[in-house]
Amino acid sequence: MENAKTCSQIFTGARVLGYVSTHVPFVARFIKRRGETLLCTSVGKWFHTYGCDKFRLLSVSGEHPSEITCMSGDGYHIYTGCENNIYAWRRGCELKHIYKGHGATIHKILPFGIHIISVDESNVLKVFDIKDETEFLELKFSLETFTITTLCHPPTYLNKILLGSKQGQLQLWNIRTSKLVYTLKGWGSEVLVTEPAPAVDVVAIALENSKIFLHNIKLDQTIMNFIHDWGQVSSLSFRMDGAPIMVTGSSTGNIVMWDLEERTVKSQIQAAHSAAIAGLQCLMSEPLMVTNSQDNSLKMWIFDMPDGGARLLKKREGHALPPKLIRYCEPSGENILAAGSDSSLHIMNTVTETFNKSMGKASFDRKKSKKKNNLTLPPITQLSSCMQRDKQWDSIATLHENKKLALTWSYNRICVGKHKLRCPFEEKKAVATSLTVTHCGNFVIIATSPYHVMRLDESVNKTKCHRESALLALANEDFTITLIDIDTMKVVRKFDGHVGKITDIDFDYQSRWLVSSSMDCTICTWDIPSAQLVDVFMVEAPCTSLKLPTTAPEKPDLEDIGVIDLGEPEYKSPEQISTELITLSGQPTSRWLNLLNLDIVKRRNKPKTPLTVPKSAPFFLPTIPSLELEFDLEKEKGDTNKKLLTPESLSTLTPFAKKLNKCKRVFDYDKCVMKLKEMSPAAIEAEVTSMAPDAGGSIEVMSHFLKLIDSMLKSNRDFELAQSYLSLFLKVHTKVITRSSELLVVLHCVEESSSVAWSRLQNSLLYNICVVKALKDM
Repeated sequence: MENAKTCSQIFTGARVLGYVSTHVPFVARFIKRRGETLLCTSVGKWFHTYGCDKFRLLSVSGEHPSEITCMSGDGYHIYTGCENNIYAWRRGCELKHIYKGHGATIHKILPFGIHIISVDESNVLKVFDIKDETEFLELKFSLETFTITTLCHPPTYLNKILLGSKQGQLQLWNIRTSKLVYTLKGWGSEVLVTEPAPAVDVVAIALENSKIFLHNIKLDQTIMNFIHDWGQVSSLSFRMDGAPIMVTGSSTGNIVMWDLEERTVKSQIQAAHSAAIAGLQCLMSEPLMVTNSQDNSLKMWIFDMPDGGARLLKKREGHALPPKLIRYCEPSGENILAAGSDSSLHIMNTVTETFNKSMGKASFDRKKSKKKNNLTLPPITQLSSCMQRDKQWDSIATLHENKKLALTWSYNRICVGKHKLRCPFEEKKAVATSLTVTHCGNFVIIATSPYHVMRLDESVNKTKCHRESALLALANEDFTITLIDIDTMKVVRKFDGHVGKITDIDFDYQSRWLVSSSMDCTICTWDIPSAQLVDVFMVEAPCTSLKLPTTAPEKPDLEDIGVIDLGEPEYKSPEQISTELITLSGQPTSRWLNLLNLDIVKRRNKPKTPLTVPKSAPFFLPTIPSLELEFDLEKEKGDTNKKLLTPESLSTLTPFAKKLNKCKRVFDYDKCVMKLKEMSPAAIEAEVTSMAPDAGGSIEVMSHFLKLIDSMLKSNRDFELAQSYLSLFLKVHTKVITRSSELLVVLHCVEESSSVAWSRLQNSLLYNICVVKALKDM
């Protein structure tokens, strides 16, 4: 696979699923025009923008050269640090500015009026002009005496910023004059977080030794201090709705609320996140708080608990640890079941993130596991599902690493199910290796170390079965893939090409392609009939699991997630591929199937109460009998003052019958066919009935209608409509036809055309039946 390309010739990237947050703190921006606070989170090379109102994804940014290292924002832009550059984005997806000049990776960004301040890992501070993208100021600091760790702007301090250092000191700088204003000696411990308090001149300073100081930087005096006993402080914020509360997030995932008046702990949330809390911010003038973490989650909390604490209000989350197994849970290809190393199971929607849901972690007891972590089961190794009876009972079953039992899950209730299936294996060391939920959804088949029916030259580490084609794919330890026919128990194909351990294999829905992923960072597509490699491409990190849908999904409704390339326009089938093939009209069955049974339909739909005659209107417009409301304006044409009666005005023929009489060539009947397609079944019956001489029609009109059907049969178009119209015509006018020699001649031609069409159709059907039967007998 040395010549593998980075892009595939078959597959194209669609979207990233299940990625919500990284270790980079989120950015909150209140947009006055929207009246909503927007939250921006880093997801590697991109950042997502969520709305606080519905917590749904609004936009996805463009791709960065590498992973985002820091973020910040103001009322106009979102600023992202990536490698040595800063990128400014508008509306979450439009790149406006790029600021270059740093010689190392940027790790701190602070918007500062018309400027933006940034600090890189070489301890260089730069100030850029936002509009001109020019460098305004550069300050170099010594790594030995003052390594910058924090950056903030105290309110009311004009042109001044406060820097915290690894050595414990803090410095107040004037950016406009590029002078050091004051140095705070600190407390001999590294400064982790600095956050301005609502009170003037007061800044909260969190240190590495787990102490928090509220310090007046103008007087250089400590107002109060706290000891944080839940690990180091990773983030800090103050409530902005009038309550004297300081909130801290820890490196262990806990959240603590401090009462600044009583100088005590007000409340706490244990295990709010499963990793360090990267970002924490209380929203302006609202009892709300938002947090994000490296555990791939973004959460909103509301302060409405009796003890002054907060409860979880909304959340967006994915797997806290890398996903290891994905499977489609339904044939439409819209929903995916994803299992991760964190023992959790998630539902991911391929169309919109709004429908993404977490089913929780696998545990022996769902209620007790919320308090005790040791009840959580090991990661999921196998899963199978069947949604046939999902409303009645659990529909998903999973196996877990080195465990005998299988756990069930409820897709309907989005949680761990009620059953734990323990297999009575005789051997103590035996573990469950594979399972399958039957198509009916009633049974789960669990297998353990099975006896070998076939002897292979190499050991197998992964299998994949395609039920419909009875093919079994084996991923071998020597990096090859063996394909076996289960019915004959013979090796039919062998694929060789990977240079690393094969992590997953899967068939496409037609069992024509086999797709495999490997630790060599390649994705290969093998053509089974020709036994050839048809496509290979490389990914940045090894793929651990892959799955193909069984059917193609319908065209999704687009969300507001930036500019989306829909590719080529949707293919439209022509009206007729070939004149030799019989083509149906595509009309709904209700438009032609019940033409012979309209009398039964009318009796069934007859109202129980008598109809009331509406009052006559002062005027009326004549309408045309069709499925859509159309006015008959033909009567309004011509000389309205003409009072003499003409033979044409004395005719009792309907407008449709008059059009039939005007047809002289074969293609003239096409307009009449189009007119019939627009009529309702009741209107078609009325038109056919009125063609009889005793009903106001004529033999000529009836002859033209038979010629219309003959033209439809000879063109091989609208085959089912022609048969339906002919049946209705024969049912209504049998007596009239037997008495007219002219109609019998035309009807004989129609019979010949119909016989030719049916004979062609019958021959094609019989041929296909014979081919299928021969293939089954092979």
